[in-house]
Amino acid sequence: QHAQDEDAASSSSPSTIIAEEAAARMKEEQALLLAAYNVATRRVVVKRPIGAQPLGCLLPGSDENDEGGDNSNDGRSDNQDVEIPKPSYDVRGSVNRFDVYVIT
Repeated sequence: QHAQDEDAASSSSPSTIIAEEAAARMKEEQALLLAAYNVATRRVVVKRPIGAQPLGCLLPGSDENDEGGDNSNDGRSDNQDVEIPKPSYDVRGSVNRFDVYVIT
């Protein structure tokens, strides 16, 4: 019976870990975009998979509210208030897409 309990506990853990890793990766990508956008003088180009949403469309939402509370403890809550712009335009290939953020 203990083996079954361990199997049940381990089966839910990988999905939770994957979701947390995906959220962390998305936050890191958005932070990199913001950093590049803040120092660029003309444009920022981001290579993305063709089916992925632009980083500017993936703002922290209801799924990440709990993690947003954790970030306020880090003193990073000011970065959350900065809105990530939507791409000005994109250039599509067969597999990848280049989102272009023109600096205004």
